[in-house]
Amino acid sequence: MVRVSKDPELRRKEFIEVATELFNEKGFDNTSVSDITNKVGLSHGSFFYYFKSKKEIMKEVIFDGLNEIRYSIRQIVDNKQMNAIEKFQTILKWSADVQDTHEEFVEYSHRESNAAMHREYTLRSREMLLPLFVEIIEQGIKEGTFNVEYPTETMEYLTYIFENMEDSIKSSKTEEEYYQKMCALDILIIKALGIPEDTRLLGYYLKPNLKFE
Repeated sequence: MVRVSKDPELRRKEFIEVATELFNEKGFDNTSVSDITNKVGLSHGSFFYYFKSKKEIMKEVIFDGLNEIRYSIRQIVDNKQMNAIEKFQTILKWSADVQDTHEEFVEYSHRESNAAMHREYTLRSREMLLPLFVEIIEQGIKEGTFNVEYPTETMEYLTYIFENMEDSIKSSKTEEEYYQKMCALDILIIKALGIPEDTRLLGYYLKPNLKFE
């Protein structure tokens, strides 16, 4: 069968979609360029016309996923009807919902076979998403509800906490331990941002997919 010629940009997107599928199924380390080209139905040469290496297409897969996340957060940041605290609350709740509805992706990104991919994802997410949170902090400072001397640096430290938050929460063995962790996280964020102490950013809800012993 003759392969239908496609617009170069569409072909590039096809490679990225197939790579995303295979990285999800097999892991980044266990997926070869041959696996990708065989599924697309093209030669090695075609792959290397668009990408220098498997690592480069991995970066494109990550960039596509983070672009979607950045778009969603950007809508919240640009909402003129919300104050800074409301924006933080909305993003934290949205992030928890994303974790729940994309649990398979979260688990797959933490697999040993995806270690390189996870490192790249972490680096790129800081680069692409941190500035959006800094915008919210700066808005809160102008509104007088945040008291932060170093917005960018403070958000960098909070980012390290958010990146490991899910693993900590999942290690909870009892409902009480879960709630204590959520309360501690809430207090930590509030103190770091200088928010009035009677404010609560996190809803202390029990995640439906969290099982206790």
